[in-house]
Amino acid sequence: MQTQAEYPSTPDERRAALLARYAKQAEEEETFRLEAAAIGISVGELAIAKGRAEAKGLTVQQAIAQIEEEREHRFWEMLLVRARLDAFYRDGAMQLDDFKPERLQKRIAAKNIAVRYLRSETTPWLFFAGPNGTGKTHLAVGIALDLLWKWGGRVEFWRASEIVQKVFDAMDGPGAMSPGKVMDHYRTVGLLVVDEFGKESHREAVLERLEDILNHRYERRAPTILTSNKTVDEIAGFSPSLASRLLDKSVVTVVDMAGLPDYRRQKTPGRTLNPTE
Repeated sequence: MQTQAEYPSTPDERRAALLARYAKQAEEEETFRLEAAAIGISVGELAIAKGRAEAKGLTVQQAIAQIEEEREHRFWEMLLVRARLDAFYRDGAMQLDDFKPERLQKRIAAKNIAVRYLRSETTPWLFFAGPNGTGKTHLAVGIALDLLWKWGGRVEFWRASEIVQKVFDAMDGPGAMSPGKVMDHYRTVGLLVVDEFGKESHREAVLERLEDILNHRYERRAPTILTSNKTVDEIAGFSPSLASRLLDKSVVTVVDMAGLPDYRRQKTPGRTLNPTE
């Protein structure tokens, strides 16, 4: 037990002791801040690392490594969700390296085009055309995942019907975004993948809005990938102007995947998140 003599006896002494304690606390906080800055993490993360190290018998560096790995995992998880690619990543091996052409020349050619697209050696647009189950979506998702890792965002995957539904929902009532802002979002996103284009061809209102978005991207030569079970000639039946753009070889590479066997039988089990593999 402390005696009364150990405490400052006068107001000036008590004030000096209090200031000294504050100065020591500030010095310790500054030392902690500099330590965190030198390592490249936040003060909060350093505090968590030291607590984890003590609780689990780790070195501080080991605890920091765990925290950094968890932070990177959360970052890529966020990117996948924003790009709407998280389900593809987990439900099956959908990266480009997972695509197996199986000595089929059309499939080999299609994968080669996808690889060249990643190297910016092709046109800014790709149009994968062919029946269901030929691997169109796998190639489109594989490209999108690769560019998502490379760009750190600015990639989105949508089915054509979902894009139009977003626009219609904005038109139906007040929301976070007006119809114009929703349209602008799709017009300007870094890479837009539009899957199952042509399924809604019989609805004029749907087609009008899709054409508006795609025409804007065409004029800007914005990176765009379409998949469809319709050929360009079939698209010309309900959208001559868009079909004409798809035939512009300076902007669009048409990847014909008709006549290929069902690719879905080759699907492999899902995976855990590991963007560096």
